[in-house]
Amino acid sequence: MKHCLTVLLSCAMSCPLLAQPTSLSTDIQSIAIEVKTPDWQDVLDSLRINGDEFLPATVIFHNQKEQQAGIRYRAFPAFTPGEKRNPLEIKLADGQLIQLSHSLRDPSKLRETIAAWIIGQYIPCTGAKLTKVVVNDEFYALLTQTETVDNQFFEKYFEDDKGDHFVSDPQLNTKPSPGCPPNFYAALRYSNQLDCYQDHFQTDGDWKSLQTFTYLLNHEPEKISDRLHLHQTIWMLALNNVLVHLNSYSGRGSRNYQLYRDENGLFHPFHGALNLAFGGYKNTGDGSDLTVAALVKLDPLLHAYNDDKPLIAQLLKNETHRKIYIAQMRTILEDFFWSDRFEETVIEQHELIAPILEANDYDLTRFNNSLLSTTGQRSQIPGLLQLMNNRAAYLKKHPMMTVLPSNIGDITFKKRERYSSQKVQAFEFQIPVDRFPKKVMLHYRLNPKDNFNVIALNDKGEEGDTTANDDIYGIRIPAQKEDTIEYYIFVENSGAVTFEPSNYLMKRHFQSLEALNK
Repeated sequence: MKHCLTVLLSCAMSCPLLAQPTSLSTDIQSIAIEVKTPDWQDVLDSLRINGDEFLPATVIFHNQKEQQAGIRYRAFPAFTPGEKRNPLEIKLADGQLIQLSHSLRDPSKLRETIAAWIIGQYIPCTGAKLTKVVVNDEFYALLTQTETVDNQFFEKYFEDDKGDHFVSDPQLNTKPSPGCPPNFYAALRYSNQLDCYQDHFQTDGDWKSLQTFTYLLNHEPEKISDRLHLHQTIWMLALNNVLVHLNSYSGRGSRNYQLYRDENGLFHPFHGALNLAFGGYKNTGDGSDLTVAALVKLDPLLHAYNDDKPLIAQLLKNETHRKIYIAQMRTILEDFFWSDRFEETVIEQHELIAPILEANDYDLTRFNNSLLSTTGQRSQIPGLLQLMNNRAAYLKKHPMMTVLPSNIGDITFKKRERYSSQKVQAFEFQIPVDRFPKKVMLHYRLNPKDNFNVIALNDKGEEGDTTANDDIYGIRIPAQKEDTIEYYIFVENSGAVTFEPSNYLMKRHFQSLEALNK
């Protein structure tokens, strides 16, 4: 059983935060390490196997020299004794950790950074950046710095760091504790025995809160919005499906995802390691590994009718939730895959790192083939473009994606009339919407510390709407002490929903009274 975390929940340890840029950087950061210990790699092997200590080292990072640092190999599936390029963990003098991962089963070396870049546009996600590591003036490896999940991460994304953190760690080949059902894993099924959760999760938090959460999810799903950030969850599931990221909740055992329960008792799911995204892991939990052809045609509603995956099945039973899930899939596809954005970025990054690998004794055969061909005799890793270009084309023709949402036109506000001394004292929205909307909803707040209010807009010529039945929806929101409104729009028609802006969890619109009164 696993009852506590070690590094992940250490309050004193944090990593320099990695931002999620709208486009990936065209440079590669460097870390230089100086180690005085002879045969330091053998020593690190021994430390990894026999303990968790750090080997003293000097580290130069971001033009700063840390003389009281330490290094060790990460307790990570990619660690192999005697391996030339094992993943590293660096501890700086102030206790901060720098996590450097190896591209396990990723000949392109791009899956982690590309997936983190995409996911980070929509929901909280650990940052990832390619990093050239040099030890004692000799090239060590091209690794990926991944953001540490710690209190600083929680504060940045969830605005508190006093909650409970759960990490899925399903024991796939271990006999379950007495009384626990088979294949319970980390899928968030309910059990009246805490042992069943303790077998498959790690936490220093409250096990009972996780059990209560799963009871609601499985037996009273209509109440789950009181305990689960629904939109963030649906985004995570949509991203898993589009990006064929089965090394997460959506795959066998529901491995490699995390939950943060904030101080208000709300659970926030988010991804773990992303190096096996884009088909690097190929098992859904139903039978053997999928072929590349099957990954291309992965069912957009994978597990929607599988009660052993309640986070998917229970949420998608709700018609509006299912429409939101489809809308989010469409947004991801439009933003990255139904344009040239993904392909251009992948090719640019591939060309960026090729000279580094070529100059430092890497086998380039699999790397050169990693975009357009399946590589590996046993692992059968699909090429990034081979998989995703075909998957994007498949999904574009899928019946789910042919149901069109309403279009939201340019949003305008009533302004102070020219030469008038009468200032506007409210935010009066005018929003054109086509394709017969059933609902046009404004989510807004006047104070950034408040929760969002939700109110329906109308096309009845009242309450801020100027003309009835003209397909322009209006509402009037009186200003308070604050003179800025933060908002996003939700529209539902008979077959689909849409949001404006589409990445509404990470970016919203703002309007100020000052601007309206100029």
